[in-house]
Amino acid sequence: SWYAMIQLHGYFFFGTATLFFQKLKALLSDEMRKPREQRLRILILDCSGLHGIDPTAVNTLCKVRRVIVEEKGLSLVWAGVTSKLMKRKFQSAGLLSNTY
Repeated sequence: SWYAMIQLHGYFFFGTATLFFQKLKALLSDEMRKPREQRLRILILDCSGLHGIDPTAVNTLCKVRRVIVEEKGLSLVWAGVTSKLMKRKFQSAGLLSNTY
């Protein structure tokens, strides 16, 4: 499929963020082995299930954005960032500036 959605749940802290980043890198590595026309083009990260996020996890999401957008050339969509607090944290980290 040309798109994938990953749902994030609960409180996102350094431990869960690190595990998520490792699994995401493995997924992207698998995608790069596929023929170009079969590769993932859009990644949707659904944050509607997040109850909170710590500063280390925000930094990890910045790395996630860099890898997905800058290194792999994929489109990244942040979905479900609806609470004022989460929006403020994402915006202050620059996560929402170039995505929809």
